[in-house]
Amino acid sequence: MTAVQSSRGCLRCVTKLQQKICRLDGMADLARGMSIRANPRNHVSAASSPWFRWIFIVYVFLVVLIPGSLWGFNPKYVAFLPVFIGAFVLRSRRGSSLKEILLLLGMLCMLILWSILPPLYGFTEAYSTAQHLKDFFVLFAGCWIIEVFISEGQISPIGFIRLVIYSVSTVAMLKLLAFAYAFVMGIPVWDLMATVSEATGRHLMSGDVRIEFVSDMLIANCIFCILCCRRPLKFSTSRTIFLLSLLLLSALLSFSRFFWAWTAAALALGWLVAKKEKYHIILAVILGAAVLYYAEPLSIIVDVRLNSAGTLDSDQVRQDQRVALTKFFMDAPIMGHGLGTFSTKVIREMDQPYGYELEMQALAGQIGVIGLGALAFLLAIYMRRLFRADTDALAYRCAIFALLVIVLASNFFNPYLTNSTSSLSFGMLMALADVDPEEGLLEL
Repeated sequence: MTAVQSSRGCLRCVTKLQQKICRLDGMADLARGMSIRANPRNHVSAASSPWFRWIFIVYVFLVVLIPGSLWGFNPKYVAFLPVFIGAFVLRSRRGSSLKEILLLLGMLCMLILWSILPPLYGFTEAYSTAQHLKDFFVLFAGCWIIEVFISEGQISPIGFIRLVIYSVSTVAMLKLLAFAYAFVMGIPVWDLMATVSEATGRHLMSGDVRIEFVSDMLIANCIFCILCCRRPLKFSTSRTIFLLSLLLLSALLSFSRFFWAWTAAALALGWLVAKKEKYHIILAVILGAAVLYYAEPLSIIVDVRLNSAGTLDSDQVRQDQRVALTKFFMDAPIMGHGLGTFSTKVIREMDQPYGYELEMQALAGQIGVIGLGALAFLLAIYMRRLFRADTDALAYRCAIFALLVIVLASNFFNPYLTNSTSSLSFGMLMALADVDPEEGLLEL
C-alpha cells in the first residue's frame, strides 16, 4: 500500500507540474501576442507579401549601389514606381488616419507654395524649380515608403537595417575591387572613377587613392548599427569583424574629411553604448595593430588630405559660397526665394544651379526660416519614437539622436540632404529607435 500511495503522490505532483507549465506557456503566448499587437513594427506580418518585399529590397539595393543613372537610364526610377505604388496599396488596406492625411496635404501645399515663389523674385528657370521639386519629392517619398513598409509588417526594422548594411557592404567590396584592379593594371584611380562618373552621369570624387560614392554617407550609421545591434542583427563574431573592417576601409578610401570624422564619431558612440562583449577586445586589438603597422602610410594619407592644394581650393570654394549664400538668405529670410533659386554671385553647376556644397545655407535662402521650421517639424514627427518619455535604453536613444544631429550637420558642408540615399539614412535612424539592442527580432 505504501508503494501504491507513493506512486499516486508522485503522479499528482507530476500532474500539477504539467498544469503549471501549461499555464506559464499560455501566459507567455499571451504576452508574446500582446507584444506584437503593442508594437507590430518589430515583427514581419504573417500576411506580408513576398512580391512587395522583393521590390522593396531591389529598390533599396539600387539606391545604394547606383549613384546616378547608367548611360542616361536610371534604373532607380523603374524600381521606385512599383515600390511607391506598393506603399499606397499597403496603406490603403488599413486606411490612413486623419492626422496622416493632413500631414500629406501639408507637405503637398508646402512644395506647391515654394514652387510658385521663384517668378516673384525674377527667377524664370522653370527647369531648375522642377528639378529641385523632384529632389524633395524623392526625399519625402523615400522616407514615407520606408515607414509604410515597416509599419505594415512587410519588413521588420532590424530587417531593413540589415538590408542597408549588406547593400553598403556590397558597395564597399566593389570599391576595394576597383582599387585593386587599378593597382594591378597600373591605371590611375581617377581615370577609373572618371569612367564610372561618365557612365552614371554623376561626378564622383576621386584622386590618387580616393574612391567616394554617394552611399558612403551611410557607412557611419551602418557601423553604429553593427556595434550596438549585433544580437538582433544575428551577426556572428567573425561576420561582425569582417563587416566592420570592410566598412572602415571603405570610409578610408572615400578620402573625405567629414566622412572620416563622421565614421569616428559613430565608432565612438557605438563603442560607448553597446553592451561589452569579447569580440570588442578582438576588434580593438585588430584595429590597434593595423593602425600601428600602417602608421606611416596612414599619416601620409591624412596629411595629404588635410594640407593639399586641392583641400585649400575646396575650402576657398566653400568660403565664397558662404559669403554669397548669407546675402542670398538675408534678401528673403522669412519665406525664401523658392525652390530651384540660387545666388547669382556663385553658381556651382549650370545644370543644377541651385546645388551648393553648403546645402543647408542654400536651403535657408530658398525656403526661408518658415520652410526650415516646417522641415524640422516633419523630421520630428518622423523620428517621434526617438523622443519617448520613458527612460528605457536612454543612452542608446541619445546616441541615435547624436547621429541624427551629425546627419543634419553634414549638409552644412556637403550636399547630402535632398536625394534618395538621404531617405535611407533617416529611415535607418527611425528604424533604430524601434530596435531593442538586447533582443533578437525576426529575420529578414
